[in-house]
Amino acid sequence: MRPLRLVVQLACAAVLAGIVLPAAASEGPLDGPDVARYQHPDGARIDWHRVADSGARFAFVKATEGTTYTNPYFADDYADARDAGLARSAYHYARPKTDLKTARDQAAFFVRTAGVADKKGDLPLVLDIEQSGGLAPARLIAWTHAFVDEATALTKRPVIIYTYPYFWQHYMADTTDFAELPLWIASYRSGGPKEPLPGGWTSWTFWQYTASGRIPGIQAAVDRSRFAGTEEELEALADPTPPTPEPSPTAPFPVPLPTLSPLR
Repeated sequence: MRPLRLVVQLACAAVLAGIVLPAAASEGPLDGPDVARYQHPDGARIDWHRVADSGARFAFVKATEGTTYTNPYFADDYADARDAGLARSAYHYARPKTDLKTARDQAAFFVRTAGVADKKGDLPLVLDIEQSGGLAPARLIAWTHAFVDEATALTKRPVIIYTYPYFWQHYMADTTDFAELPLWIASYRSGGPKEPLPGGWTSWTFWQYTASGRIPGIQAAVDRSRFAGTEEELEALADPTPPTPEPSPTAPFPVPLPTLSPLR
């Protein structure tokens, strides 16, 4: 994905089970690519095991756009990234329209294609919002609400918002309506996204820092992103299993009191 052209605290305490992350150095930033059909020049496959061996810890794969387009490489890339041990997410490139039903339709199409992200290793799904569709900010905000609400209802998970500062500030009127959702922000300035962040966000979860990265196993230039937290926090974000509540202490068995004769 291209703009015009991490720490989220979820209530997940369980660690990533059933997936062994690659044995890359755990020190330093946690990094990963996002891919679409552009990363398959002349139909070339991505070698996801090489991607993992290079140190990547997660991957985003474009799934859908609008209500008709499906990335022809999505299914293979999504499955292969998981097989290589990467935490994974799918993203939808939004095509906003005036009718709010189109937002719900796009969300439903996205989830039908990508699934509900309910497996260990699945990061929440992503709404890539970087086109206004010519809508005024109030209508675009309403459209985004409709998409997020539908996707959340279908997956029972929060939606990650992908955007870039200028778009959010100008086309979304810098609304703070979505500040509780995880933010994946595109900003190619050195040193990280400029602060304060747009939209009332106080922290970013993922930072897309280049659109021209190179990763072994991917034959084309690729966007690269960084996670804001630790490996344990990435594992928690990629665990859709609700945490098991701590059992409450067992109350002692009540001892019956003796029956007393009434005072006379």
